Amino acid sequence: RKIIIAGLAGTLVGALAELKIPIADEEDFLTSGTFDFALSGLISRKFGEDWAVHANIGFMIPIGSTDFFRDSLDFPQLPATNEISTSIFFAGGVVWRPGEIVSVGAQVQGNTPVLKNVNGFDAAQFLITVHARLIMSKDAFGALAIGTGLGDLSPDFYFSLCFDFIL
Repeated sequence: RKIIIAGLAGTLVGALAELKIPIADEEDFLTSGTFDFALSGLISRKFGEDWAVHANIGFMIPIGSTDFFRDSLDFPQLPATNEISTSIFFAGGVVWRPGEIVSVGAQVQGNTPVLKNVNGFDAAQFLITVHARLIMSKDAFGALAIGTGLGDLSPDFYFSLCFDFIL
């Protein structure tokens, strides 16, 4: 749930709390099997009618343990146990609204690793994206993002298409 804490002269400060409940199948790699609790702080500043910048920083605490990537078949490449840890994440970007129902922008984001003893997941990841958001109706939104990672462990290509509905 996002809460706007304060707003002053075009600047908004907020907080966001999230709880991820693992309902998918860990064996199909759809979830790590942990509950995740996250808190973040957000700040946004408007410039004129059509431009805004934003930044956030927060942390995510995995609750429980996971067998994700654990060595159960004696593969030397995999760890015997997973060392999961709190992850710190951040993002910052700029948004331009050229029309009433559309906005476009760019963002840089990153996070520290959660699985520190699994090769390939043991370093910070960074991503830069360009994105667009469309207001489809009062309670429905669409978003598209394309980007690339910065660094060896970040994705080479990132694509996201999502639809949000307010219930």
